[in-house]
Amino acid sequence: MILSVSQLNNLIKGILDSEPMLSKLMVRGEVSQIKTVRGYCYFTIKDETASADCFCLENKNIPAVGRTVIVECTPSYYTVNGRLSFYVSTFIPEDKEGALYAAFIALKEKLAGEGIFDEGRKRKIDIYTERIGIITSAQGAAVRDIINVVRRRNRSVDLVIYPAAVQGETAASELKEGINYFNGRADIGTVIIGRGGGSYESLNCFNDEELVRAVASSVHPVISAVGHETDFTLCDFAADLRAPTPSAAAELATVDAEKLKADIKGLLNAATRAVNNKMDCEKSRVFYLAKKCIYSQRRISDLLTRRVFRMLSRGRAAAEKTADQERSRLYMVMMRKERLKALYSAGILLTKEGVPVISVKQVKEGDNIEARLGDGVLSANITEVKNG
Repeated sequence: MILSVSQLNNLIKGILDSEPMLSKLMVRGEVSQIKTVRGYCYFTIKDETASADCFCLENKNIPAVGRTVIVECTPSYYTVNGRLSFYVSTFIPEDKEGALYAAFIALKEKLAGEGIFDEGRKRKIDIYTERIGIITSAQGAAVRDIINVVRRRNRSVDLVIYPAAVQGETAASELKEGINYFNGRADIGTVIIGRGGGSYESLNCFNDEELVRAVASSVHPVISAVGHETDFTLCDFAADLRAPTPSAAAELATVDAEKLKADIKGLLNAATRAVNNKMDCEKSRVFYLAKKCIYSQRRISDLLTRRVFRMLSRGRAAAEKTADQERSRLYMVMMRKERLKALYSAGILLTKEGVPVISVKQVKEGDNIEARLGDGVLSANITEVKNG
């Protein structure tokens, strides 16, 4: 497979970024060639046979040129020119490595083994709390940053500041006393503990074992905001949440009131639109049902009208048929009456059992009939019937 230069550099960068063993390297070397450009310091660390390009934030306390240090760094591969350099997050002077760093690693492993740093024990930060406790120096930039951010985001939140030293021999005990103080207050929702950036040694009080245990066992959720984004202390691991800076801690601890109002307004508008849409749908449905009902009523009326018309038509036809039958019957009666009248006028009236006989169809052989004449009655027996 043939690769382009871009593909080759991207492949190398992908390998470096995905390798866990390279995420935190500890490298010993001599500092040289320091220069500052746009907020970053660029320098080289070297030994007798090799050198490596490094860079860090400008506010890091870089040891002087020629000083041997141990740096905690991460590889950074620039794909445009294929240049490998190392981003340094921590400087440890060589003479401190045996005491501070080894103690840091040993205590971290010990506390991790006890479950102090387990993610499962960490609590969610209540961003709607009404009161926040702050443990930091009363004169430092960190407390001013926290106050400014909270006031900008939500002026209704009360801030309770517990002043404590954040470096020096008494710092760890004073910070621990701040945790204990807020443990005794039920009105506190969240505690922020921290300070601004500094050297590795100045941040070391936040690695004190008793302080770390106090942070882990705090009654209230704790946000640790120690140093800059690249600084890590054991309090960061023990706290419920780590913030890269004190300002970021203030943002993580509070809700943006203006954004919340906008979100609520948006939800109310959405709810109003949903209700209006539902009402419009229901109006359309009711109109459709009413229209359908009117159509059904008209159809039923038409059906009933046609049925009544058919019934009336049938009744009229039946009545006319009955009338015709009655007219025919009356006609026959009249005809019989006229015949009887004619016979009676001639002086002859034939009867069978009292019923006038006007047709041969009324008698049969063997029947007895009577002939009434003007001057008497004749009895006769039918011996033969001839039609026509």
